[in-house]
Amino acid sequence: MLARNVLKDFTNVVTLKTICPPSNSNWIVAWKMVFHPDIMDPEHGEALAARLAIDLCSQYGWGNCIIEGDCLQVIQKLCSMQDDLSFVGNIIEDIKARSFSFDTMSFKFIRRTANLATHLIVREAFSVHKGMDSPSFL
Repeated sequence: MLARNVLKDFTNVVTLKTICPPSNSNWIVAWKMVFHPDIMDPEHGEALAARLAIDLCSQYGWGNCIIEGDCLQVIQKLCSMQDDLSFVGNIIEDIKARSFSFDTMSFKFIRRTANLATHLIVREAFSVHKGMDSPSFL
């Protein structure tokens, strides 16, 4: 499974995760939007979004996951073997610890321009918190 996140459309407001099968990343299996009024900056929001992706993968029982994000700093921290002492370090370390409960878990950077489906979901489903299947526009 592929977990893709986005936060850029509503910084300090929302975290969104979309879950896609790896064979066709334009088909969204599940998504969840969570409002975070206390997000300090985009890096903080992306770290929270990655943690939400792990929660969703665990909830649906998926053992092999790839988490993609468009915040290079967060992806680099998730891939690093070093302890993260930054302001998002506790979230990063929590994600790393949780990742060991999966058969495979990897983290991949994706350019924001390739993240179109998730940005469209934010615009379409701002008042909805969770769903299964793709929104009508996909």
